[in-house]
Amino acid sequence: MKNEIGEKIISYLKDRQLDDGGFSEKIISDSPTTLWSLKILKLLNRPFPKKEKIRSFLQSQFLSSDDLENLYCVTEGLLLLGENHLPRKNEALDFVFSCQRANGGFSRARTIGIATIENTFQAVKILRSYGTV
Repeated sequence: MKNEIGEKIISYLKDRQLDDGGFSEKIISDSPTTLWSLKILKLLNRPFPKKEKIRSFLQSQFLSSDDLENLYCVTEGLLLLGENHLPRKNEALDFVFSCQRANGGFSRARTIGIATIENTFQAVKILRSYGTV
């Protein structure tokens, strides 16, 4: 029964991996869906399919939007793939610190938004990944 459930999950994920290596419920890969797919595969002790394509997709998404969640998903995804050196450290750190608010927390974007626990967690995780905290 356990193995059957695992196989259905793997089949579901395979159907959502696109040609660029990323995963999506839609027609365009996105960083959050790709990260959660990698985490599921890791939990199930399964290899990452098309690992180099996934890596290329995530690297292409690095700082591609003004969104802390995107940077978090890309960073975490690359770490899951075994990246030892995350790209563009100065740009990443500048972006993260620009999301910090006067109360110490972090918001989703540089210029707008209030600090939230979720965004603060994402920021701290990114900062830690770069050895800043």
